[in-house]
Amino acid sequence: RFRGQEHWTELEPDGTLNIPAIYVAGWHIEAIEASTAELVYEGLQNFRNLEYLKWLDLSYCQHIDEWCMDRITGEFSDSLEYLNISGCRGVNWNGLEVVWRLRNLKTLVIKDMDHVQDLTLICLLLLDAIPGLKIEGAEYLDMELLEGSQYEHLMLDDEGSLPKLEAGNVG
Repeated sequence: RFRGQEHWTELEPDGTLNIPAIYVAGWHIEAIEASTAELVYEGLQNFRNLEYLKWLDLSYCQHIDEWCMDRITGEFSDSLEYLNISGCRGVNWNGLEVVWRLRNLKTLVIKDMDHVQDLTLICLLLLDAIPGLKIEGAEYLDMELLEGSQYEHLMLDDEGSLPKLEAGNVG
């Protein structure tokens, strides 16, 4: 998707792509949806100089690994706000750990990443390193640890979405 546009640019049924053939000022790629693509490390060379890229979906790309993650986090450390790497079986703890470099990341989606060693710890470290980060798709908080502690009030409600609220004193 190009910057300032709501519609996604994609191949037409006849195989044509409706974008300018030469550089046009103001045409900047802001979002790439490449889920399930056969993208490899060398293919990331085509993502160079995308200074305005804010949104990247690489979910279920079988060739995305820690080397790709290193390149992505290095290239887009200042611009990327959304990253989906759900189901990328090649991404290990080392590949997930480098996400801290994405200084402006607001949302990280990591569904189906149970193969990552120490996923809970990595999530907590990323939350500490990137203020305001929202991680979707991973259970990184064990609420049972709060039971019986001074932080019991932080436990989620029965629906699992909001902290429990208890009546307080007005005073």
